[in-house]
Amino acid sequence: MTPSKRFCIFCGNTPTNKNKEHVLPQWLISLTGDPKRVVNFGMNHNTGKIPRFDWSSFVFPSCRLCNEKYSELENQAKSLILRLIVHNSLSARDYILLLDWLDKVRIGLWLGYSYLHNNPTKIPPKFHINSRIGQKDRMIAVYTIDTALKGLNTFGAETLGFQLQPSCFLLKINNICLLNMSWDFMCAARCGFPFPKTTFINNDALLECSDYKINHKVKHPVIRRRLIKPAVHLYQPIIQAPLTIDNFPNDVLLRNKLIIGSTTKGFI
Repeated sequence: MTPSKRFCIFCGNTPTNKNKEHVLPQWLISLTGDPKRVVNFGMNHNTGKIPRFDWSSFVFPSCRLCNEKYSELENQAKSLILRLIVHNSLSARDYILLLDWLDKVRIGLWLGYSYLHNNPTKIPPKFHINSRIGQKDRMIAVYTIDTALKGLNTFGAETLGFQLQPSCFLLKINNICLLNMSWDFMCAARCGFPFPKTTFINNDALLECSDYKINHKVKHPVIRRRLIKPAVHLYQPIIQAPLTIDNFPNDVLLRNKLIIGSTTKGFI
C-alpha cells in the first residue's frame, strides 16, 4: 500500500490527525466470524500476486474527523443489518439509510483496492466517499441464504473492471446477500426523473450532460438488466448535480416524487 500520494479515502486530502478506516467496519467483521481470519484480496495486476491477510488489517488512511463523522451512520447500519439477518422487515426510510451506508462501503472498497493493488488503472480518483454518498441513482437487492454458517465476502469489488467503474458489487453477510448498484442516471428515465439526451466524456474523463428530459412515467422493470429474483429490491432515483428541483420550478409531478425536505432524492 504505497501509492505516490497518500490521501484520506473520505475527503481525498492528505490525512490530518492520521487515522485508519476499516472499509468493512469492525462490527461487521466481528459479526461474521473471527476478526483475525485470513482471506484473499484479489489479484494485484501490477505484480500478479494475491494479497492475503486478515480482515482486521484491511484498513486505509483517513482523517480522524472524517472517520468520526460516520460513526452514527455505522451504528444505524449495524442495527439494520442485525434486523435483516433475522429476517425482520425494514421501512423505506431504513433502506435509504442502508443505501447511504452501501455508497460508503462501495466507494471505500474501490479506493481501498486501488491502494492495495497500487492503482492498477493508473487513473487518479476524481471522487471519494464524502462526495459520493447519495449523489447518483442507486438500488439494493436483498437475497436470503439458507445457512447457519457465518461469513463475510465481497464479490466484484476486487476486480479490474470495478477499478474502472465502481458501480456494482455484492456483499455477503452471514445468511444474506446485498446487491448494490449505482451509476449516472441508472434509473432516472424509467422513474420519471430528469435524464440527459446528450452525453459525452470530456478531456478530463468526466461525464458531461445536456438537453435534459423528463418522461413523468414509472416503467417496469425499472432497469432492463435481468436479476435473479431477490426477496426485496428497491430503486432510488436522484436528481443529479448540478441540477436540483429548483431547475424545474413548475414541475409539480417531479416535486411530488421527492422525499420531504430534499431537493434531489426521490422515493424508493
